[in-house]
Amino acid sequence: MRITRSFKLVRELIYFLAILLSVFGVSSYTHAQNDAPEIFLAGPINITINQGLTFTEPGYNAFDFNEIDISNNVIVFYEWGNVGDPINVPGTYNITYDVSDANGAAEQKTRTLTVKDTEAPIITITPPNPDTVNQGADYNDPGATATDNGNNIGPVVVSPTNLDTSNAGPATITYTIEDAEGNFATATRTVNVLDTTPPEITLLGANPLEINQGDTYIDPNPAVTAFDNVDGNISDQVQSTGSTNINENIPGTYYVTYTVDDAAGNEGSAIRTVIVLDTEAPIITITPPNPDTVNQGADYNDPGATATDNGNNIGPVVVSPTNLDTSNAGPATITYTIEDAEGNFATATRTVNVLDTTPPEITLLGANPLEINQGDTYIDPNPAVTAFDNVDGNISDQVQSTGSTNINENIPGTYYVTYTVDDAAGNEGSAIRTVIVLDTEAPVISLVGSN
Repeated sequence: MRITRSFKLVRELIYFLAILLSVFGVSSYTHAQNDAPEIFLAGPINITINQGLTFTEPGYNAFDFNEIDISNNVIVFYEWGNVGDPINVPGTYNITYDVSDANGAAEQKTRTLTVKDTEAPIITITPPNPDTVNQGADYNDPGATATDNGNNIGPVVVSPTNLDTSNAGPATITYTIEDAEGNFATATRTVNVLDTTPPEITLLGANPLEINQGDTYIDPNPAVTAFDNVDGNISDQVQSTGSTNINENIPGTYYVTYTVDDAAGNEGSAIRTVIVLDTEAPIITITPPNPDTVNQGADYNDPGATATDNGNNIGPVVVSPTNLDTSNAGPATITYTIEDAEGNFATATRTVNVLDTTPPEITLLGANPLEINQGDTYIDPNPAVTAFDNVDGNISDQVQSTGSTNINENIPGTYYVTYTVDDAAGNEGSAIRTVIVLDTEAPVISLVGSN
């Protein structure tokens, strides 16, 4: 680029002054003719531009001392290449301007171009990105490297240095670096903290939950709440199993299981214990026969009894009395009792008929033996007897007598009146009265021979 006309005017002025000096005998004109051409640079000698831009030539002119414009002879050398090329590499570059006149005299001027580094460094994140880590686990950062204008620089600053993995979800690691010229670069790595925490199920209502035998089991409504550290409230997604396996008629312990999965596939569970209470009394089975019999006064061998509770054998059965009193005839009772683990009480009884084998006791009233004179009429005492039975009591009115009609009051001798009576059990009691017909008739003497 040539210099403007004002420069030419300056040049002409210098030339005119040189002529004047020569007129007055000063040889400066001759000296100027022997000088090298002169290059005039427009703009500053030191120029600064930003990286990536193109250099705009401010301009130049060249003259020899004969006022001949030789600007077209100037050879410009741009150290980075062509003047219109973007300069992508920061640094200091020289621009040289060379010119020669017809006499071979040469001149060189130099302009300095400083290209500032305005390009941020390049951060390269070591794969993988994004990365994953289990919730609560330590994350080992693969790190990152950086280059600036093709040169490695570092270290890269990492934040945070220890990634918090306590909460599931995406987390960010930021890498930063600043080059010598103050250009700043940043890059991020996404670390997906995987949700490994199962949802938490909270049972509502009693646990354990007790119901009486025979009642219908009804799950509490609502039965549970479910919360997940990531998904929040997922109570409406809870499933339950086991309630259909509860047999309300059979006492025992049953379980209802509640489960739910969060979006990450973690399963949470909770178990409710359902106890079907045994409210049914045990069943006592008396070993036959019932009723039973035993002779009065004999030892009674109890056949015993067994017991079951909800289909299971339990025992021992408590017997009362353990030794039956058979001294008294009549019905006697043996009681069997048992209590199951839940306090349900059962009782059963056996009737033992103590058979009456004791005959009634007859007591004679009046004399025994009873004497009457020969020829007198026998009259049974009235009352003749009393009769008592250990079971039936006074049965005197049921006494029968035999033998009194066989008494021959005219013939002395010993006769017997028998009294008998049967009690209700058929036991016969008897007593005998001895009746003596006294000989009160004088002997008869019969003479033998003639009197």
